[in-house]
Amino acid sequence: MKKAMLIIGATLLMLSSGAASVQAIAHHQIQGGESLYWIALRNRITVYELKQANGLKGDLIYPGERLLIPVQKSKVSPTAIDTRDLTLLARLITAEAGGEPFEGKVAVASVILNRIHDARFPDSITGNVFKPLQFESVSNGLIWAEPVADSYHAAQVALRGWDPTGGAKFFFNPAKLNGPSWVWTRTIVDRIGNHVFAI
Repeated sequence: MKKAMLIIGATLLMLSSGAASVQAIAHHQIQGGESLYWIALRNRITVYELKQANGLKGDLIYPGERLLIPVQKSKVSPTAIDTRDLTLLARLITAEAGGEPFEGKVAVASVILNRIHDARFPDSITGNVFKPLQFESVSNGLIWAEPVADSYHAAQVALRGWDPTGGAKFFFNPAKLNGPSWVWTRTIVDRIGNHVFAI
């Protein structure tokens, strides 16, 4: 109970501090073998920021615990995204990552946002979602399914800057690949849920 109150207090402090670099708070469930350093590095924040957000004095963390992750400003301003783009991003998340953990949903949205800043890809959400031969859900029509609330939330968190992939431009589910594929030529940077993320 005391720890939960500490975390809530840390969240309120972070949200009311007016820090220029922090837009929101995301969550991370600690896995075996992770350290504060690794989690901070992966989320592009400092260990100090991670400790501050969680009210931690020492460096000990335990698997199963949840950490608050201060989210940095995105290169894509949430105010620059219109309702249609947000809905399209939520549709893609629902279609491509509907059964994935929340972190995996944010990761799928992050791939689209990372592509916007890469000259090899279109410079818009719509252009990337509908780029030919990129997403199975566009080919099979699942992209038009009604997006769920969790997908909207994941899209908003990604737009605020949390990128659990560390900059991935591609994702795929290895279990759905039939035979050899060009995707294995990409450098793998992470695996979240059933998806592999690559640059």
